[in-house]
Amino acid sequence: DVSSSFIWNMIALEMLLVGDGEKTEETLIERSKYLLDWSEEWELNQYEFNISECYKKRNEYVHSGNMEIISRGDLIFTDDWAFNILNNLIRLKKIIGSKDDLIKMSKRYSAERVLEIKSRKYQPGYLNMVNRKYVAEDFKEI
Repeated sequence: DVSSSFIWNMIALEMLLVGDGEKTEETLIERSKYLLDWSEEWELNQYEFNISECYKKRNEYVHSGNMEIISRGDLIFTDDWAFNILNNLIRLKKIIGSKDDLIKMSKRYSAERVLEIKSRKYQPGYLNMVNRKYVAEDFKEI
């Protein structure tokens, strides 16, 4: 079930990335940037735009029951997004042991970006981005 799988992915991402009282959409983007924006895939696959679109679709589903707007492509994007977030959190387990650590590190990284500092102190070079290859058949609705 595409829409149920999509919503479970969004719930998992929110649980991993968003702290209490934070603005969900902005935080999903900020924390995802911290873990993924070093990769050329971030721009190539329009992660920031797609995260915003998926969050809007999540809201439509949760608040209006509109599940028809969720496509197989949305599910595939959230599968890849969730995998890469979790993969990089595991890679950073020595410096990120809790959500509070993730919040601190991502805020420091955001400050570096604002100041145009590229120290790699807060975004270590051993992050990874897996980009699966898809064919048109993968996106066909069942």
